[in-house]
Amino acid sequence: MKDTSDDVALSEVIGFVLLLGLVVAALSLYMVYVVPISGREDEITQLNRINEQFTDYKFTLDNIRTSVHVNNLSPVMTSTSFNLGTGGGNTQAGGFFLYMAQPASSSATLSINTTGDTFNIDSSSYHNSMGDKGEFPINITALEYRSNNNYWIQQKYSYQLGGVFLSQDDGITNRISPLISFANTSNNSVVVNIAPVQVVGGGSLSGNGPARVDTRLRILPKYNISTDPYVSNTWVNISVTSADYTTAAMWLNIFNDTAIREQLALTAYKSGISPPGSKPTTAFINITGTNSDPNWKDVSLYVQRAEFYVAFNNIASESGITPTPTPTTTTTTTVTPTPTPPPAPTPTFVSIAPSSGLTAGGTGVTITGTNLIGATAVTFGGTAATGISVVSSTSITATTPAHAAGAVNVVITTPNGTATGTNAYTYVSPPTFTSISPNSGPTTGDTAVTIAGTDFVSGGSFGVTIGGAAAANVVWTSSTQITAVTPVGTTGAKDVVITNNDGQTATGTNAYTYLAPAPTVTAITPNSGTRGTTVSITDLAGTNFVVGTTPTVQLTGGTTVTASSVVVSSSTKITCTFTLPGGGSSGTYNVVVTNTDGQSGTLTGGFTITK
Repeated sequence: MKDTSDDVALSEVIGFVLLLGLVVAALSLYMVYVVPISGREDEITQLNRINEQFTDYKFTLDNIRTSVHVNNLSPVMTSTSFNLGTGGGNTQAGGFFLYMAQPASSSATLSINTTGDTFNIDSSSYHNSMGDKGEFPINITALEYRSNNNYWIQQKYSYQLGGVFLSQDDGITNRISPLISFANTSNNSVVVNIAPVQVVGGGSLSGNGPARVDTRLRILPKYNISTDPYVSNTWVNISVTSADYTTAAMWLNIFNDTAIREQLALTAYKSGISPPGSKPTTAFINITGTNSDPNWKDVSLYVQRAEFYVAFNNIASESGITPTPTPTTTTTTTVTPTPTPPPAPTPTFVSIAPSSGLTAGGTGVTITGTNLIGATAVTFGGTAATGISVVSSTSITATTPAHAAGAVNVVITTPNGTATGTNAYTYVSPPTFTSISPNSGPTTGDTAVTIAGTDFVSGGSFGVTIGGAAAANVVWTSSTQITAVTPVGTTGAKDVVITNNDGQTATGTNAYTYLAPAPTVTAITPNSGTRGTTVSITDLAGTNFVVGTTPTVQLTGGTTVTASSVVVSSSTKITCTFTLPGGGSSGTYNVVVTNTDGQSGTLTGGFTITK
């Protein structure tokens, strides 16, 4: 009988080879078709989970910001878990074939980055006309998750300006809108609310597995573009400038969708974008309200800035857990240390203009320095100024308080510290008036006078007025004396006002009197009379007689005879009566007219008394 053991053994070998071939073929088909499908499903599931985690992260930060700014609670740190990539083969138990049958693990990177885009806010409170670049440009920063997929398209989720965004091959889309709102009011005005949220930190975390993101809100002052109550404007402009047209177009959609959602009237706003191909590209929305009056301020603006500091931590490395190694794969997680945030810049004082002013206060000043945003107080010699307005990070305007004379420190207080201008502002005592000599003169002016007082300061607006008219040839002799020449004036007592170079004044009330020109006497009719008789003068002729007054009319010579019944008919005629004495000397007498201001005129030998 033939021995068939060799044939049987050969048959078994062939059968095993065939079986092994079937297994390899099946495994190959599995690896070609099943594993990629499974891997794609894992990566899709992972990115859906990331979408949910970014959504939760956004609402968590919103709650923190609201608790601090609305409820005045202290800021707290929040910790959020993110999964980097998928587990894949290197996380599966089992042998080599089971490992090979699993999809390859994917990885991802978490980081804080600057997007390169700029968010701009502007309003009529700061510019007379609208433009693309706002008064407060913000370089947008973002918390980003970048996938490193093996089977599915690459995606990037980002949290920026309080919204959630998704970027992939076909562009960028907004998943949750940023913190921008437009609200109609009952009087057809519009309230614009913006919360430009920034994230800072600068670190990154790469690999796969669990990661922790620690986030803390930093307390920052409001932008000066808004205050409580809301700033009223004729227009508000919001824009985003990007190097990428697709990104700018997405922001245009956000602006328009917000306006539509808030049911703004089409006449209340306009929006637009730079032409395709523009580099960079700007998308904008300009809100003007519905009032047809271009000067009507019916748009209110409130900007509530927020900044979160972010730090990354690898949960596995912190807890001492090391992933189990596999036969062919080693997983490495790379942590880039998150830098300690730099200290907030402290303010500095550079100058103040003007550098001196009234002891009574009320002087408007402009203070120049650096890092002045958020300034809460300005003091002069320890006394608080009023009307403080932070114009920019380098300029503040304020009104000085009252203070005693002398140099004082100017101190600016901000959330990040104080800045001091040592003896930067000088309070100057007001001048005083004591006397003017002579204290009277003709209305024609041109009288040299000397004014006495205290604290006279020359330069600038220094000067003297008499009766409101500027004196000529004003000379500052000392802090207690000034010389000047009177201007032309009108009859009567006038105020003398001295103005120092800082605008402070001293007044001598009715201190200087303008005198009318002295009278003259040219003729008298009749021009003679007999002793012991009464003579009626019908025409005492001359000039500069003052109608409405009673001057003194006299005959002077051997005796003095004073007239009675004196009447000033005009500035050139007087009537009166002389009662001539029965005794005394005969002969010629002078005729003297003395006005009520003491000035007099004489007609020498103008009247004769006979026996």
